[in-house]
Order: sequence, then C-alpha cells, then structure tokens
Amino acid sequence: MKLQSGKLAVVLEQNATALTAPRVRAFYSTKSQMPIPTQVLDLSSPGATDRIIGREDPATWGFQKLDELWQTPAG
Repeated sequence: MKLQSGKLAVVLEQNATALTAPRVRAFYSTKSQMPIPTQVLDLSSPGATDRIIGREDPATWGFQKLDELWQTPAG
C-alpha cells in the first residue's frame, strides 16, 4: 500500500470496523526512493495522521522479499 506520507507499507492486520485503517508496517520512502527503518503504524489509532491512498505493485519497485515483512514480529 502507498500511504499519504509517501511511505510504502504492507498490511499486518485488518481493522474490522474500519477497513481503510489497518495496522501496517511501513518499510520504504517513495520520496527518497530508499528503504527506511520499519515502522508499525496503526492507522485507526486516535491522532493517526497517515492514511492509505493507493495500492502499489511490488514489481514496480523491484521488491522481491516482501514475505519477510509479514513474518517479522510486529513489535
């Protein structure tokens, strides 16, 4: 997913009451076009300023190991 902040993220956990506000792991900045330290963001939490603005094809960005982002503990 692409976030309003310009970060790319994978969905870790859906929110049953707000499907457009899941828990995500951000891992890449489209602004700097570089990986960033992973961040777990709860888009439904009070005060959350980021939101999903679109879906990105991993092949467009050359990501080959996205499975590792889902397997790493959410912490």
